[in-house]
Amino acid sequence: MELYGKEVNRRKPFFVPTVLFTMHKNYDELVRYEFFLLWRPGGAPRATVLKQWTVPAEAVYLASADSVPFVQAFLQYTAGAESATVTINGLKQPITDTVPLPRR
Repeated sequence: MELYGKEVNRRKPFFVPTVLFTMHKNYDELVRYEFFLLWRPGGAPRATVLKQWTVPAEAVYLASADSVPFVQAFLQYTAGAESATVTINGLKQPITDTVPLPRR
């Protein structure tokens, strides 16, 4: 059982007239977060995606307009269990989802 996450950013096109001009600019724009719950039975080289969550940038909680987003995901799973629970925090409405596991 594995949980992966990634932050997806878009780089805005820009022209760099001088190095000093661009040092204070942030050209990245947060688009979304993606999380994947993977099942890899017995150390197999390939995994199966059991569930995917996509969180748009608008759903991320920010304390102020210039604060940095802090999104985290946690996996609760016990060997031999029939389900896994994924919790995603740092959102305006946190996500908690229980996913049934395939039979071994």
